[in-house]
Amino acid sequence: MTPEQKQIRAKEAKIGRHAARLTEQYLHSNINRLFDVKNKGGVFQGREVEPMLRATRVRSKIGDFLLLGLDATSNKYAFIHHYGFSGKRDGGTVYLDHQRFSKDITQRNTHVLNVNQKSIFHDIYKSSGALDYLVTELTKTRTESFNEKFKDVIDNISKDEQ
Repeated sequence: MTPEQKQIRAKEAKIGRHAARLTEQYLHSNINRLFDVKNKGGVFQGREVEPMLRATRVRSKIGDFLLLGLDATSNKYAFIHHYGFSGKRDGGTVYLDHQRFSKDITQRNTHVLNVNQKSIFHDIYKSSGALDYLVTELTKTRTESFNEKFKDVIDNISKDEQ
């Protein structure tokens, strides 16, 4: 890898990190907005959303020379809320491991569960502005990369014509 290619890869990695940060901030604000966390007050403000926010991450994926894309990950609860669910939830044993509970385990009965679709991950790259940012910045680095790859070929062709 030439020093120029290393510089281009470093630029693309920086672009990917910035786009991932934009998307992740948008996702977190989207989750907070959809679950109406703000202005609730009380002891349980946002506690049901905290695990979802901790698990929701966007990372850039870098190949040998170029940015390959962005990976959005989260826990299963976020995807259940994104797609929605309507059906029976199986019963089973629930383990209670907090000191406020008098028992360590309890049984949950089978019951109907209806979770409305919230579209948490719908158009996250476009809505966050990451898509526009990637288009403008990657055109610059990809042009540099193209010029670097074919510089030797163009030099050889021009020498042969002389």
